[in-house]
Formats: sequence, structure tokens, C-alpha cells
Amino acid sequence: MPDKSQTTNQHYVPVCYLANFGTDGNKGRGSTVYYLNIADNKRGKSGVESFPKEKGFYDIDSLGEDKDVFERLFTQLEGEYASYLRKLIGLVVVNASERTSDKVLLSSEDKSIFAAQLAMQITRTRTFRDWMMGNYTQLKEGLSKFNLPEGTIPEYGVDDFRRLHMRFLSSFRSQNFYANMFEDRNWAVLVNHTVIPFVTSDNPIVMIDSDPSVKTPQSAASPKYGYYVPITPQIALAIIDKRLLKNDLSYCDIYDDKLVLSNNYQMLTHCTRFLFSNVDFNTIPGFVGEKG
Repeated sequence: MPDKSQTTNQHYVPVCYLANFGTDGNKGRGSTVYYLNIADNKRGKSGVESFPKEKGFYDIDSLGEDKDVFERLFTQLEGEYASYLRKLIGLVVVNASERTSDKVLLSSEDKSIFAAQLAMQITRTRTFRDWMMGNYTQLKEGLSKFNLPEGTIPEYGVDDFRRLHMRFLSSFRSQNFYANMFEDRNWAVLVNHTVIPFVTSDNPIVMIDSDPSVKTPQSAASPKYGYYVPITPQIALAIIDKRLLKNDLSYCDIYDDKLVLSNNYQMLTHCTRFLFSNVDFNTIPGFVGEKG
């Protein structure tokens, strides 16, 4: 048995998801992907096991030998996530002329479970932890303008935010918030008919502005915001408020390169460090020789 006291590399984007962007299709853990590191513009090809991961990302040190309890939980959940990804991909009819009105993409139960999986994914990433750190920094800077007694504002370091993130995850409040919101919204299945693939990233579920006319800050649950999730290079989900998208689990066929480029730009602007694709980034418009 492996020594659980040893710090391990822990993925915050499941291999079962990233494999859908494999250079030779989904080969499971044997899949390879092209990557682009936006920090230094490094590009290459590597196995899906290589990233995105960090040592001890989910560890709770106070639990001793069981400090990796969340990593083991995610490993179990990823088996279910993989099955629902396969199910959705298998049910999508890419050719519009072959679709029939009686074929249901997902049952209400399947959608509910899939929504819960997406909720877990959006809250487990490095991007989410960095968001927590950013909120703390903004609050600290704002409060520093007042003449508060020394020690009023607590000092948090990297390890503190790891513990806070784990406490956040273990409460499941945020996951329930996102799961209920995703399930309540209507989903559009985007089918990419262009030669430009959908790309994904180390933050594979991104919030998009569905109503730019609203300028004031809004909560994550506001109808103003939708959510975009690339599933494969040819299939993606858009999760939109019912007031803006009338039909649930409807198809949206994309033939315009500009729309694909726009979606890929969303992945670029919301990722932490890595973008992933089934083809070399040097061949994808918007990424050719350019630094992220």
C-alpha cells in the first residue's frame, strides 16, 4: 500500500475530463494533450496525468495519515463524472439532419447528477482558491484605510488559504449553491462545426457575461451571468438563465469561426496557467506564436 503520509501530486481537473481533448481521442489515462502555459508561452505535448496538479493541494494536515481524504473522495467522484461525460457525449447528435425530437439528451435525474459534478469541479480548482485569496486581499486593502487597532485584520498565508479552501469544500454549501443553480438553469449543447477546436483549461467552467447591458456588479447567481463548459473539441455546454434561454437541453450549432474564437478567448482569460487542446496551439487562430 502507498504511504499515505507522503505528499502526493493531486489533480484539480480530473484526468477523465481532460482525456476528452486527447490528441488521438480519449485513450483514458494514456491520452496526450497539447498544452500552452500562459505564464511563459511554453507549448508542448504531454500525458494527461502530468497536469494540472499540485503537491498536497487538498491535504488537511491535522488529519495525519488521513490528510488526503479529499483527494480520495474526488477519486471516487471522478468515476461517476467520467460515466456522465461519456453518456452526454454519446447522446449528442452532431449532424443536425439526423436529430429527432423524441431523443432526450439527459433525463432530469441525469441532469441533476451532472449539475452536482459540475458544481464540485468549479469549486475545487486553483482558480477558485486564488479567488478566495483575491477577495481577502481586497478586503484587507479596503480596511487598511481605516484607523483600526493593530491585529484587527488577520494575516493569512498560503497554508491558511489551503485550510480555508478545505473547510469551504467540506461544508458543501458552495457546491450546493452551484448545483442548484446549474440544475435550475437551461442548458444549450453547443456543437462546433468549424475546423477550430474548442479548447479547455485548468479552470474548465467559466462564468460568461450574458447581458453586458447590466453594468453594476452582480452575484454569481445573477441572470446576467451564464456558464460555459467545453466538453470535447466539438461539444460544449452553455448554462443560461431561463429568462434568457427558453428551451432546456437544446442544440446550438456553430458554423462561425468567430464564435469558437470567442469561447476559446473565455478559456484563455479565465485560466490560471494552462490551456489544453487536441491540436497544436501553433495551428489554432488566436494562439499562433502569441503570448497569453
